[in-house]
Amino acid sequence: MAHTTSAGDRSGLWRAIRLLAVALAVALSAPLARAGLAAQDASERWYVVRIAGNRAGHMRQYERVGPERIESGTEMVLKIDRGAQTLEIKLAGRFVETPDGRPIEMVSEQSLGGAGPAVIARTVFAGDTLETTTTTGGGAPSLSKAPWKPDGDWQTPYAAGKRLEARFGELVALGEEAIGQAVTTRTLDPLVGLRLFNATFTIRGTEDAELEGRTVPAVRVDSTADVAPGYVGDDLLDHSGKLLRSSLVLGGLKVEVFSADRQLALSPAEPAELLESTLIRPTGGRVPRAGEPQAVYKLRMRQGAAPELLGTPRQRVERLDERTLRVSVDGRAAVAPAPGEDRDAALTGPSAMIDTRDNAVAQFARAALGKLGPGATPDRTARALERAVHEHIVKKDFGVGFASASEVVRTRHGDCTEHGVLLAAALRSAGIPARVVTGLVGLRADPAGRGLAGDGDIFGYHMWTQALIPGPTGALGWVDLDAALPDGWGVDHIAISVSALADGQLVNSFIELAPLFAGLEIEILTPAR
Repeated sequence: MAHTTSAGDRSGLWRAIRLLAVALAVALSAPLARAGLAAQDASERWYVVRIAGNRAGHMRQYERVGPERIESGTEMVLKIDRGAQTLEIKLAGRFVETPDGRPIEMVSEQSLGGAGPAVIARTVFAGDTLETTTTTGGGAPSLSKAPWKPDGDWQTPYAAGKRLEARFGELVALGEEAIGQAVTTRTLDPLVGLRLFNATFTIRGTEDAELEGRTVPAVRVDSTADVAPGYVGDDLLDHSGKLLRSSLVLGGLKVEVFSADRQLALSPAEPAELLESTLIRPTGGRVPRAGEPQAVYKLRMRQGAAPELLGTPRQRVERLDERTLRVSVDGRAAVAPAPGEDRDAALTGPSAMIDTRDNAVAQFARAALGKLGPGATPDRTARALERAVHEHIVKKDFGVGFASASEVVRTRHGDCTEHGVLLAAALRSAGIPARVVTGLVGLRADPAGRGLAGDGDIFGYHMWTQALIPGPTGALGWVDLDAALPDGWGVDHIAISVSALADGQLVNSFIELAPLFAGLEIEILTPAR
């Protein structure tokens, strides 16, 4: 596959940087923001965020307490460098509740860098129903309703903070007897979405912390959240439970958060360079070429358990041990759908990212299919849309954060993410269920040492599209399409997960990938070099 220096290749690697930055922000906001939500005299708190030793951004937490409603929120801004390009990630979430702990609404806002618009989701708690309105830039709002009947007890964020404050104070008063004891709360976070999670703080001991030129009595705790499994924050809290300092390792990077005044937190950041940490240089054979029927890989985590990858007739996954997987990719096999997927509204309907109700998206799909004439098979329809998206996006670079289909169809600008999203929207507009795949793509070495692969093969993170269409026997199956690359999909693609990109799924899919970024090794078992 001759695509060593294509813009599509570069886009896949740039997307990995976005994934890492968003996963970082969510991993921080889930367990650590809860530590700072105990009521304080001050209405807001500021923190510096440091990545790999660089002061890469800031975090702000606040509460506004009124007689009828309490609003609490977290805002985070991170800057990540890739050469001359700087990516700015902005995440904000706020939750509104009554003084007696009943939820009113929650709002999340995600701006994933570049020229991409913000994705804003507002959920209103209307009795036993959730009403969520999601908008992307100037696109049409997407409204969804779902039942809200959570299992077990839970607490709204401010109420959870008050509970943590009271329980933490009780444990601190016990002195050394408190070591090893834990405080757990079950709550929501707007940045995580409509998913209740447990945040746990386990006391390790007491010490004096140096903070802004003064010594503060502190308690060292391990913080975890089941929404970000595998991540353990090493935190220092004051005796009221307020976060003073925290560090965790995410994707091989050390991330630190420490309390600061507003002026220091907002002082110019020093963006961290993250590109190299997302590249994977394989061992063994060479990256497969276009048209090769099969490839076999061994994936191994340097530490920790290997994740569950997507297993289908096209991609067979065998666990060799806790840390090692054998992945066989067969380009000749169809991927059968799970029961009911052909009727899943999330795969056929609109969302904020795949906004098929936009007139420009529908017009693009009709124009792309106009030359096929009546009676075109679903396979020909899907292939025609794949080619049309590849030709329509004329500015192929990583200058866009994560744009919706309606924006991409107008700007004609984007990387693999934008190709994948626009193709999924065009397929759905044509009546074909579609979803996106996140995974890895192999980039072959350039003998002249040019491009990101240089003089050695590499793998980078990537996104492509799947269409649910009938195969030669008439049975439905998922067909892989890659509009970002000139040669389309091949067995140099390793699928990690799939998503319908329904409203509220975006951040959750990012956090699931984060453990792979700096801990994955790939051995190519076939073909030989």
